[in-house]
Amino acid sequence: RRAAMLADPAMRGELIVEACVLAGANFISPIVLDLLPELEALDPDPVRDLALLQTRQITGDVPWALAFVHELLAREPQHPDDTVLRMHITMMAVMVQLTTDDYTPVLGLLDDVRELAHRVQDEAMPLSDARLAVMPDAGQILLRATGLAVTAAARVRDLERVQREVSALSGLIANAEASPALADALTCRGGVYAGIGAVQAATADFEAANALAADGIVGWSLGHARVLLAYCWWL
Repeated sequence: RRAAMLADPAMRGELIVEACVLAGANFISPIVLDLLPELEALDPDPVRDLALLQTRQITGDVPWALAFVHELLAREPQHPDDTVLRMHITMMAVMVQLTTDDYTPVLGLLDDVRELAHRVQDEAMPLSDARLAVMPDAGQILLRATGLAVTAAARVRDLERVQREVSALSGLIANAEASPALADALTCRGGVYAGIGAVQAATADFEAANALAADGIVGWSLGHARVLLAYCWWL
Protein backbone atom coordinates (compact mmCIF):
# COMPACT_ATOMS: atom_id res chain seq x y z
CA ARG A 1 0.00 0.00 0.00
CA ARG A 2 2.86 2.36 0.83
CA ALA A 3 4.59 1.55 -2.44
CA ALA A 4 1.34 2.14 -4.35
CA MET A 5 1.14 5.64 -2.91
CA LEU A 6 4.59 6.42 -4.35
CA ALA A 7 4.26 4.62 -7.69
CA ASP A 8 3.40 5.91 -11.14
CA PRO A 9 -0.18 5.12 -12.31
CA ALA A 10 0.65 1.89 -14.17
CA MET A 11 2.66 0.42 -11.30
CA ARG A 12 0.09 1.68 -8.80
CA GLY A 13 -2.57 -0.44 -10.48
CA GLU A 14 -0.40 -3.56 -10.26
CA LEU A 15 0.31 -2.89 -6.58
CA ILE A 16 -3.36 -2.31 -5.79
CA VAL A 17 -4.13 -5.70 -7.31
CA GLU A 18 -1.26 -7.30 -5.40
CA ALA A 19 -2.43 -5.85 -2.07
CA CYS A 20 -5.94 -7.19 -2.62
CA VAL A 21 -4.73 -10.63 -3.71
CA LEU A 22 -2.51 -10.79 -0.63
CA ALA A 23 -5.38 -9.76 1.65
CA GLY A 24 -7.70 -12.32 0.08
CA ALA A 25 -5.13 -15.09 0.45
CA ASN A 26 -4.94 -14.37 4.17
CA PHE A 27 -8.69 -13.85 4.74
CA ILE A 28 -8.20 -10.20 5.71
CA SER A 29 -9.88 -8.50 2.75
CA PRO A 30 -11.78 -6.06 5.03
CA ILE A 31 -8.55 -4.10 5.52
CA VAL A 32 -8.34 -3.30 1.78
CA LEU A 33 -11.98 -2.40 1.16
CA ASP A 34 -10.95 1.24 0.78
CA LEU A 35 -9.01 0.16 -2.34
CA LEU A 36 -12.14 -1.31 -3.95
CA PRO A 37 -13.07 1.79 -6.03
CA GLU A 38 -9.58 1.86 -7.57
CA LEU A 39 -9.62 -1.90 -8.10
CA GLU A 40 -12.97 -1.70 -9.89
CA ALA A 41 -11.71 1.14 -12.10
CA LEU A 42 -8.75 -0.89 -13.40
CA ASP A 43 -8.99 -2.56 -16.79
CA PRO A 44 -10.23 -6.17 -16.62
CA ASP A 45 -7.41 -8.68 -16.35
CA PRO A 46 -7.47 -12.27 -15.01
CA VAL A 47 -5.45 -11.48 -11.87
CA ARG A 48 -7.26 -8.18 -11.28
CA ASP A 49 -10.59 -10.00 -11.70
CA LEU A 50 -9.62 -12.59 -9.06
CA ALA A 51 -8.64 -9.77 -6.69
CA LEU A 52 -11.94 -8.00 -7.38
CA LEU A 53 -13.93 -11.17 -6.69
CA GLN A 54 -12.06 -11.85 -3.44
CA THR A 55 -12.51 -8.29 -2.23
CA ARG A 56 -16.00 -7.26 -3.29
CA GLN A 57 -17.67 -10.55 -2.36
CA ILE A 58 -17.13 -9.87 1.35
CA THR A 59 -19.42 -6.82 1.12
CA GLY A 60 -22.41 -9.14 1.07
CA ASP A 61 -23.49 -8.41 -2.51
CA VAL A 62 -24.25 -12.07 -3.22
CA PRO A 63 -26.13 -11.55 -6.54
CA TRP A 64 -23.15 -9.62 -7.95
CA ALA A 65 -20.68 -12.24 -6.68
CA LEU A 66 -22.66 -15.15 -8.16
CA ALA A 67 -22.98 -13.39 -11.52
CA PHE A 68 -19.31 -12.36 -11.63
CA VAL A 69 -17.93 -15.74 -10.66
CA HIS A 70 -20.04 -17.45 -13.34
CA GLU A 71 -18.83 -14.86 -15.87
CA LEU A 72 -15.21 -15.58 -14.99
CA LEU A 73 -15.65 -19.35 -15.21
CA ALA A 74 -17.35 -19.03 -18.62
CA ARG A 75 -14.39 -17.20 -20.16
CA GLU A 76 -11.98 -18.90 -22.50
CA PRO A 77 -8.42 -19.41 -21.19
CA GLN A 78 -6.47 -16.19 -21.67
CA HIS A 79 -3.60 -16.30 -19.18
CA PRO A 80 -0.50 -18.51 -18.74
CA ASP A 81 -1.64 -19.27 -15.17
CA ASP A 82 -5.20 -20.06 -16.25
CA THR A 83 -5.47 -23.41 -14.45
CA VAL A 84 -4.28 -21.88 -11.17
CA LEU A 85 -6.61 -18.90 -11.58
CA ARG A 86 -9.57 -21.13 -12.45
CA MET A 87 -8.84 -23.28 -9.37
CA HIS A 88 -8.98 -20.24 -7.09
CA ILE A 89 -12.02 -18.74 -8.84
CA THR A 90 -13.91 -22.03 -8.55
CA MET A 91 -13.01 -22.18 -4.87
CA MET A 92 -14.38 -18.65 -4.53
CA ALA A 93 -17.56 -19.86 -6.30
CA VAL A 94 -17.92 -22.40 -3.50
CA MET A 95 -17.47 -19.76 -0.82
CA VAL A 96 -20.03 -17.48 -2.46
CA GLN A 97 -22.52 -20.33 -2.84
CA LEU A 98 -22.11 -21.16 0.85
CA THR A 99 -23.48 -17.70 1.68
CA THR A 100 -26.80 -18.65 0.09
CA ASP A 101 -29.40 -21.12 1.35
CA ASP A 102 -28.89 -23.36 -1.69
CA TYR A 103 -26.34 -26.10 -1.03
CA THR A 104 -27.35 -28.12 -4.09
CA PRO A 105 -24.53 -26.86 -6.41
CA VAL A 106 -21.80 -26.98 -3.75
CA LEU A 107 -20.69 -30.60 -4.13
CA GLY A 108 -20.41 -30.25 -7.92
CA LEU A 109 -18.34 -27.09 -7.54
CA LEU A 110 -16.08 -28.83 -5.02
CA ASP A 111 -15.54 -31.70 -7.46
CA ASP A 112 -14.49 -29.08 -10.06
CA VAL A 113 -12.12 -27.48 -7.55
CA ARG A 114 -10.44 -30.78 -6.80
CA GLU A 115 -10.12 -31.70 -10.46
CA LEU A 116 -8.41 -28.36 -11.12
CA ALA A 117 -6.15 -28.78 -8.07
CA HIS A 118 -5.02 -32.19 -9.34
CA ARG A 119 -4.32 -30.63 -12.77
CA VAL A 120 -2.22 -27.91 -11.14
CA GLN A 121 -0.25 -30.55 -9.26
CA ASP A 122 0.23 -32.70 -12.38
CA GLU A 123 1.26 -29.78 -14.59
CA ALA A 124 3.65 -28.39 -11.95
CA MET A 125 4.15 -25.23 -14.01
CA PRO A 126 5.97 -22.24 -12.52
CA LEU A 127 3.77 -19.18 -12.06
CA SER A 128 4.13 -16.47 -14.69
CA ASP A 129 2.62 -13.86 -12.33
CA ALA A 130 4.45 -13.78 -9.02
CA ARG A 131 1.52 -12.01 -7.35
CA LEU A 132 -0.29 -15.35 -7.28
CA ALA A 133 2.45 -17.02 -5.24
CA VAL A 134 0.83 -15.90 -1.97
CA MET A 135 -2.34 -17.86 -2.71
CA PRO A 136 -2.84 -21.33 -1.15
CA ASP A 137 -1.17 -24.05 -3.18
CA ALA A 138 -3.06 -26.91 -4.81
CA GLY A 139 -2.46 -29.23 -1.86
CA GLN A 140 -4.07 -26.76 0.54
CA ILE A 141 -6.95 -26.24 -1.88
CA LEU A 142 -7.51 -30.01 -2.01
CA LEU A 143 -7.51 -30.21 1.77
CA ARG A 144 -9.94 -27.33 2.21
CA ALA A 145 -12.22 -28.48 -0.62
CA THR A 146 -12.44 -32.01 0.77
CA GLY A 147 -13.26 -30.63 4.20
CA LEU A 148 -16.05 -28.55 2.71
CA ALA A 149 -17.27 -31.60 0.77
CA VAL A 150 -17.76 -33.37 4.11
CA THR A 151 -19.77 -30.42 5.40
CA ALA A 152 -21.81 -30.03 2.21
CA ALA A 153 -22.61 -33.75 1.97
CA ALA A 154 -23.82 -33.68 5.57
CA ARG A 155 -25.93 -30.60 4.87
CA VAL A 156 -27.74 -32.28 1.95
CA ARG A 157 -28.00 -35.53 3.96
CA ASP A 158 -26.04 -37.68 1.51
CA LEU A 159 -24.81 -40.08 4.17
CA GLU A 160 -22.99 -42.39 1.75
CA ARG A 161 -21.02 -39.47 0.39
CA VAL A 162 -20.31 -38.21 3.90
CA GLN A 163 -18.60 -41.51 4.65
CA ARG A 164 -16.53 -41.39 1.45
CA GLU A 165 -15.52 -37.79 1.98
CA VAL A 166 -14.61 -38.30 5.64
CA SER A 167 -12.39 -41.21 4.62
CA ALA A 168 -10.71 -39.11 1.92
CA LEU A 169 -10.33 -36.17 4.28
CA SER A 170 -8.80 -38.30 7.02
CA GLY A 171 -6.16 -39.52 4.58
CA LEU A 172 -5.31 -35.94 3.60
CA ILE A 173 -5.22 -34.75 7.21
CA ALA A 174 -2.90 -37.59 8.21
CA ASN A 175 -0.31 -36.43 5.67
CA ALA A 176 -0.84 -32.67 5.86
CA GLU A 177 1.63 -30.13 7.13
CA ALA A 178 0.50 -27.34 9.45
CA SER A 179 -1.45 -24.74 7.47
CA PRO A 180 -4.64 -22.69 7.65
CA ALA A 181 -6.20 -25.26 5.32
CA LEU A 182 -5.44 -28.02 7.83
CA ALA A 183 -7.16 -26.02 10.57
CA ASP A 184 -10.23 -25.64 8.37
CA ALA A 185 -10.21 -29.33 7.40
CA LEU A 186 -10.03 -30.39 11.06
CA THR A 187 -12.95 -28.10 11.85
CA CYS A 188 -15.05 -29.55 9.01
CA ARG A 189 -14.36 -33.13 10.09
CA GLY A 190 -14.93 -32.27 13.73
CA GLY A 191 -18.26 -30.71 12.85
CA VAL A 192 -19.50 -33.93 11.30
CA TYR A 193 -18.18 -35.97 14.22
CA ALA A 194 -20.01 -33.71 16.64
CA GLY A 195 -23.18 -34.05 14.59
CA ILE A 196 -23.20 -37.86 14.88
CA GLY A 197 -22.33 -37.85 18.58
CA ALA A 198 -18.65 -38.84 18.29
CA VAL A 199 -17.79 -36.22 20.87
CA GLN A 200 -14.28 -37.40 21.75
CA ALA A 201 -13.20 -37.52 18.09
CA ALA A 202 -14.75 -34.11 17.48
CA THR A 203 -13.02 -32.67 20.55
CA ALA A 204 -9.65 -33.96 19.33
CA ASP A 205 -10.13 -32.24 15.96
CA PHE A 206 -11.22 -28.92 17.46
CA GLU A 207 -8.38 -28.98 20.00
CA ALA A 208 -5.92 -29.63 17.16
CA ALA A 209 -7.36 -26.71 15.18
CA ASN A 210 -7.09 -24.43 18.20
CA ALA A 211 -3.51 -25.60 18.83
CA LEU A 212 -2.65 -24.48 15.29
CA ALA A 213 -4.28 -21.12 16.01
CA ALA A 214 -2.15 -20.78 19.14
CA ASP A 215 0.88 -21.08 16.85
CA GLY A 216 -0.47 -18.34 14.60
CA ILE A 217 -1.83 -20.69 11.91
CA VAL A 218 -5.41 -19.50 11.46
CA GLY A 219 -7.97 -20.40 8.80
CA TRP A 220 -11.40 -18.93 8.09
CA SER A 221 -13.01 -21.41 10.49
CA LEU A 222 -11.38 -20.28 13.75
CA GLY A 223 -14.62 -18.97 15.26
CA HIS A 224 -16.44 -22.21 14.41
CA ALA A 225 -13.67 -24.32 15.93
CA ARG A 226 -13.74 -22.40 19.21
CA VAL A 227 -17.53 -22.44 19.56
CA LEU A 228 -17.79 -26.13 18.69
CA LEU A 229 -14.95 -27.01 21.04
CA ALA A 230 -16.79 -25.26 23.87
CA TYR A 231 -19.90 -27.23 22.91
CA CYS A 232 -17.95 -30.51 23.01
CA TRP A 233 -16.48 -29.66 26.41
CA TRP A 234 -20.00 -28.90 27.64
CA LEU A 235 -21.21 -32.29 26.39
